Amino acid sequence: MTAIFLTGNAVGWDFAFGRLVASIVIAIIVGLLMGVIFREHDEKNTAGFATGMESEKSYSNLTVASFLILQFGILIVLGLHIDPRLKWGITGVFLLVLLYLV
Repeated sequence: MTAIFLTGNAVGWDFAFGRLVASIVIAIIVGLLMGVIFREHDEKNTAGFATGMESEKSYSNLTVASFLILQFGILIVLGLHIDPRLKWGITGVFLLVLLYLV
């Protein structure tokens, strides 16, 4: 929502309104596509609701926290103004650790 207000102040309210409408339309289209793509998965989970889910792997809180922190770290490192080799090296290490966690 903040982005819409910033767009309105910087570029104009007609452009901000168009951006708002476009974002709503895109969200609806993506939601419908995901519903079609994951329909089979949802049907399996609905059918097995009483007996338990299909195959649910449990993760510890530390693993989930590490996963989120590493993703955030990747975003931060890629936004830094440092040597590209160092930037991509750190990002690669973060990515390898993420893949290990999963």
